[in-house]
Amino acid sequence: MKKLIICSVLLLIPTFSFSEKIQLEWDYSTENQAKIDGFKLFMKKVAAEEYDYSNPIATISPSDRSYQIDVNPGENENITYSFVVRAYKEDKESPDSNQVGYLVVGIVPAIPVSLTGEYNSETSILNLSWEQPVDDYEVYKWIVYYRLKGQNKYTEVGKVDKGQALTLTKAFDAVAPGKKKIVFFTVVAFRRDHTVHSKNAAEFSITIDRRVPPAPPENLIINIEIPVGG
Repeated sequence: MKKLIICSVLLLIPTFSFSEKIQLEWDYSTENQAKIDGFKLFMKKVAAEEYDYSNPIATISPSDRSYQIDVNPGENENITYSFVVRAYKEDKESPDSNQVGYLVVGIVPAIPVSLTGEYNSETSILNLSWEQPVDDYEVYKWIVYYRLKGQNKYTEVGKVDKGQALTLTKAFDAVAPGKKKIVFFTVVAFRRDHTVHSKNAAEFSITIDRRVPPAPPENLIINIEIPVGG
C-alpha cells in the first residue's frame, strides 16, 4: 500500500441539511488486489484516541480506490478527523496505511457588517457591498438574500465565493419594469460546511424605481412679439 490521499468536496446546495463531504483516495497494485478481499476504513476524532479496529466505518471492494464520507462539525467547535485504511483477507489485515487528518471548522463566522448598496436606474445595475470581520478561519462563501417591503420571507439572490465572484441563483426580477419598490437585502457568511454560518447581516434597503420617465417635449418654439412704434 503506497499512500492515502484526502481531498475535500464542497457542496453548493442552498439548504441546511447537508454535512461536509470528503473523499479519501489511496493506491494499491493490481497484483496485490487479486490477493485480498477488500479494504477497511477506520476513523477517529481525537488525536489521542486509538482506532477501533473491530469497527471499521466502511468495508470497501478490492477494486475501489476511493471512498466518500460525511464529516460533521462540532457545535461551535472544530473537530479533526483522522483516517487510515487497511487491506484484508478473511480475518487477516495489513498494517495501517499512512494516517491523514482533516479539520472540520464548526466555529460560526462573524456577522458581515457595513452592508450598503445603490441602484443605478440608467444601467439597471444593482450594487451591493459589505465587510467580513476577520477571524482565524476562512469564510468560503456568502449568500445574499432579499425581501420586499411588507414581506417576512427572504429569497436567495445568489452566492459569492471567496474570490468575490457572484453566481446568481436566478435572474433578479423582484421589481418588474414600470414598478417602484423598496427591497431589503441581507447577507450570510458560510464556512466550508454549509451548516456552519453566521447570523443575518443588518438589513439594507434600496428603492428600485423601474418606471419610465415621461418623454420630454419636442420642438420648443420661441415666439416673441415686438411692438412697432409710430
